[in-house]
Amino acid sequence: GEEPVDTMWEAVAGTGGMTSADMERERERRSWEEDEGQRRTKEEEEAQQRRQHKETILELARETRESREQAAEVKRHKEKAAKTKLDKLKEAFIKKQVKKLTSSKEGAQGKHASGSQQSGKE
Repeated sequence: GEEPVDTMWEAVAGTGGMTSADMERERERRSWEEDEGQRRTKEEEEAQQRRQHKETILELARETRESREQAAEVKRHKEKAAKTKLDKLKEAFIKKQVKKLTSSKEGAQGKHASGSQQSGKE
């Protein structure tokens, strides 16, 4: 004879055999679990991407702050060097002017003194 039809296998395999309400609920539960697992995985990936994005932004902000601090330090150093150079130039100029004034005074006093000595001899 003929082999009996295995309706239980067809029901479990989902090929259209007889299914009970319990089997249908089990399929729905498995489908829901699979969908929920995919949703969780997607949420976890999105959360990881947000964390990475946030870390990247924080790192960029830190690097920017450090670069600004370095630039400010370089600027202060350049300004200090320029001020020192200017002070030295001012000092040299003043010394030159003082020397010029003292030499012109000495020259004027020498002429005055020699003029009075000459007038005294006459």
